[in-house]
Amino acid sequence: MKTMKDMDFKEVERKLVEDIRRVAGDRGVTVGLSGGIDSSLAVVLAVKALGCEKVKAVVLVNSKFSKEVGIDVARKFALENGILTQEFDIGEIRERVVSETNLDTNDEIKRATLDVRLCDLFLRTVSTLEDRIYLGTINSTERLCGWFPKGSLVGDFDLLGGLLKEQIKELARLNGLGHLVEAVSEDAKDICSGCGFLPDFEGIPFEAMDRVLFAVETFSAEELDKWLQECDIPSWMSERILKRVRQVKHKQELFPPFTRVNVQGAAA
Repeated sequence: MKTMKDMDFKEVERKLVEDIRRVAGDRGVTVGLSGGIDSSLAVVLAVKALGCEKVKAVVLVNSKFSKEVGIDVARKFALENGILTQEFDIGEIRERVVSETNLDTNDEIKRATLDVRLCDLFLRTVSTLEDRIYLGTINSTERLCGWFPKGSLVGDFDLLGGLLKEQIKELARLNGLGHLVEAVSEDAKDICSGCGFLPDFEGIPFEAMDRVLFAVETFSAEELDKWLQECDIPSWMSERILKRVRQVKHKQELFPPFTRVNVQGAAA
């Protein structure tokens, strides 16, 4: 059976670039830039599609996702790619919300969710004020596992929504971002480095999770059952992943269009 890396990644890149041009038209685009592999790849592809003058990076300082080293990397990356950059410090606003709502800051997921909502608010506001298309950076692994607050960071068009993390790593290497691949965790519990870890996936290799998710997206129900019986992934791992996919399927209701790289099957 076909695997998640059995594809022409140059053709995948061509489709992504083509979709950016189609969606943006004569308008520019906005990307939230953290300095990580997903947002950096989104910027590179947007520049290839539209030119640097039509790409704007929004950098959120003091968010859960912007450790100081990440901010420095994001600034340097934006400068190297010649794109417009605007920074916002969400620290004071977050503290005001925390104070007014008595949010438990010891709950890492609740705090991360608040930061995502605030980041999304700035990205959407800038995009609206400047009549830009907001390119989301939620990847297919995060999309299928629902590891994002419903409706946030997906943008008007979610550029990476059809690419699993393992596929993003391949495309990143193709685009000169191989150095960022090394920073990606091999542990599935770290599905989103800024959101804390997902306890359900502790002990599951990232590559194994993406293999299961690829099967969910591309195989029929019958093919999926057969594959799960024959593959070398322990049943407790695949069962835990499939349970999570079923539990968060409601989040797909508000998910915007994205470039479909993996052919949708009947098993999802």
